[in-house]
Amino acid sequence: MAYIHKWLADPSYAPSTAAALIDNGANKRSMPRCIIMHNTHTAALEIELYAVPASGGALGAASAANRFLKKSIPAGDTLIFEAPGQGLVLDAEHDSIQYYCATPSKIVTMAFGGEEDT
Repeated sequence: MAYIHKWLADPSYAPSTAAALIDNGANKRSMPRCIIMHNTHTAALEIELYAVPASGGALGAASAANRFLKKSIPAGDTLIFEAPGQGLVLDAEHDSIQYYCATPSKIVTMAFGGEEDT
């Protein structure tokens, strides 16, 4: 089980409905350590991040119960979330980190961390 540091999510815009930023693959353990969010809009926007367990072998649903970040990012500013230790751990296939912004295509989001085979 080799641990590899890598981009777990390439830069993408946060959508206006919760969607997977990171979707853990089969026989993998993903450990997001750093999530970078940049507001390209001319006004402050709120971003939400969720740690969502898989549901019946598929992506689960984001909800207030699994939200771990809800933060306003000023216009033109960047927010960096850094998980302590090894990072957030996604063990099961389709465990996910999901993201949401009410104003789509304005917050660029990417994630870095580690991954290993299980």
